[in-house]
Parts: sequence; C-alpha cells; structure tokens
Amino acid sequence: GELIPSIRLGGRNRSRAARVGTGKQCVVEDYNALLHSGLSNLYLSDGDTGPAVKVEVSTRTGGQYSLTQAIRHSLIDKLAVGGAAQIALGGVFKVTAGRVRSHIMPDYNCIPFDYFDAERNEACKDFMQFYEMGPHLVCFAVLWTGDPTGSGLYLRATGEHAHFYRTDGVAEAGHYHGDVTPGEISYSGYFHPAAEVYRVNDFESRKND
Repeated sequence: GELIPSIRLGGRNRSRAARVGTGKQCVVEDYNALLHSGLSNLYLSDGDTGPAVKVEVSTRTGGQYSLTQAIRHSLIDKLAVGGAAQIALGGVFKVTAGRVRSHIMPDYNCIPFDYFDAERNEACKDFMQFYEMGPHLVCFAVLWTGDPTGSGLYLRATGEHAHFYRTDGVAEAGHYHGDVTPGEISYSGYFHPAAEVYRVNDFESRKND
C-alpha cells in the first residue's frame, strides 16, 4: 500500500494508509503505528513558526503535469544549484479543484520483483494500481534539486515524492503523479527549505556486508 504519514511526535498521529481492495478499489484507513516498510521520504521540523514559501497556482499551461516536479525544475533552472549546493523543500499542498493521477502499490505477493529496469531507471512491468482522484486532497511532499554528496545518499532519481489523502471522507489516497485536468487544476500550499538531509538505515551500503 501507500503510507501518508502526518505525525506530531509525542502527540497526535493523523497518518493514513491506502491499500488496494479485493475489487481493486482504494481502501483508506487510519494508521496509528510508527512503523513503515521499504521506503519513506520524510520532512521533519521542530514545529516552530518561521518563513515559508506559499504557492497558489491553477490552470496548467505547460507540459509538466506534476506540481512538485514543476517547482523542482524551476529551482534548477533559476538558481545556481549543483554539486554540494542543492536545495530541498518539504511541505503540504492541497488540490482544491481538478483531478490527479495516482497509484497504490498492491500486496507484495502480487508484485513481480523483476519489475524495475535499473539501466532505464523505470518500471518495465505493469503491476501498480492507477487511479484518477480529487479534488479535496491534502498532499505531503518533499523535493530536492540533487544529491549534495554526488550519489552517496541514493536519493530517488525523480527528485520528489508526494503522498495524499482526501479530506471530505471519500476513500481516495495514494502516491501523487500529477494532474489530468489541466484546465481545472488548482493548488494551494506551503513549503519550507530543509536545513539538513539524513539517510537512515542505509540498505544499499549494508546489502554487500
């Protein structure tokens, strides 16, 4: 499935989890644990007030259908990033109008584990369950312009990751890809730059031990 973590450590856990039902429908449930499986890209903060970047956009006109990718590519194009000088943002944005393409990972016993082509850096077998969802979605996102260590952090090649759930009780949640209604789409959100980046439980460095 897909985990949508939203946690105040020592306080309330508002996380949700999405999974594929027996009829391939999206099932959304509260998730009260502090565990995850496989991969998570998380933004952590002390919760203090401070400056943030507000984003309000609507009606897509370009070919980039992902908000997080559009922000990321704008940072790369407009700012002098490269080498050890990289920028990462974390934040929350809402889909207030329009619909988005999303996926939910099925159970592991449904997945062909040779689905990923490392040379092409893309999935080569279709196993994910795709949906069109929205509006009334709240999305939790991280994005980065590049790996400041070169390749030591093994960051996702896409440079971003966003998961969401719907806020009006309709069972919609999952991994955000981008909009499918360019004339209707509308986003509103806040982002904050990350001061540091950490990789926890580095499987890539341990698997050859």
